[in-house]
Amino acid sequence: MDFLDKLEKKMGRFAIPRLMLYITVAYAVGYILYWAGANAVLEALALNAEKILHGQVWRIVTFVVQPPTNAMPLFLIITLYFYYMIGSILEKQWGAFKFNVYFFSGMILHVIAAIVIFLIFGVNMMMSVYYLNLSLFMAYALEMPDNTILLFFIIPFKTKWLAYIDAAYILLTVVLGYLSIAVTFPYQFQSVMSSMGIRPSPTNATAAAISMLNFVIFYFIVLSRKRSGRKSRNSSSGQNSGGYYRYGGGASGNAYGGGAAYGAVPRHRCSICGRTDLDDPNEEFRYCTSCEGSFEYCSRHIHKHPHVHRDANGNLTRDLK
Repeated sequence: MDFLDKLEKKMGRFAIPRLMLYITVAYAVGYILYWAGANAVLEALALNAEKILHGQVWRIVTFVVQPPTNAMPLFLIITLYFYYMIGSILEKQWGAFKFNVYFFSGMILHVIAAIVIFLIFGVNMMMSVYYLNLSLFMAYALEMPDNTILLFFIIPFKTKWLAYIDAAYILLTVVLGYLSIAVTFPYQFQSVMSSMGIRPSPTNATAAAISMLNFVIFYFIVLSRKRSGRKSRNSSSGQNSGGYYRYGGGASGNAYGGGAAYGAVPRHRCSICGRTDLDDPNEEFRYCTSCEGSFEYCSRHIHKHPHVHRDANGNLTRDLK
């Protein structure tokens, strides 16, 4: 995420901390409007591509004022808590800025999908926040694959298995949707797909393909990061035939036994212990949303460190523990 790291240094101060809290509140407001019968208000805020193209640009933002479910209040509370939880975890993992970028890019892609569907297929598809929330869950599953979720409050499932099911669902939606342009599926097949929540059509395929692009991009960034980590480990094991970097402790080493690679400059450094990405290529470094300024921390200290704030003179100072 080198590009985002550079962008964060320039624009990180504009990030909205605890963004998922505000989104959850927006969902709750939409739910209240729905049960109050204020359908006209919800319609005026919904994602309507035709009306956006006719000047009602506020819909680009206000469409998130939709409840993720119209079920009974207890189920809504559980759903809202779940999305708030995974959003908060992602923000703690990535930092507020990167989480903002991920969520808002998902919103923008939803708007693009709705406009593309309207312009190409002539269908004014009123898209919900379904794929927006699904992209959040998929990112959470990629970051926390072995965390356990109780399906139906009883059956324990690791998040990665639920993510595989969701990925298969999205893939079927896209592939069958575009195939339906040239192929007429038998009624029995369509019935089975419909019972699974999949309705093969090019509009649904386009909605799924574009709306999930933020996760697809994120997935390949993570994949590239892991490959880079493996290459760095190979270099540190002496498998770098060029021999440009030299690892292995000694006088030039550090407390973690990694090496300060000769000629290499770390991109990330923990503000508490000094650990860098050269010490361990697989280490995760995050910015703290509670600290003023751009302060990075390793996984050991991101949740346990004295915060930085400005004193009465405007100088940055770290709290005493």
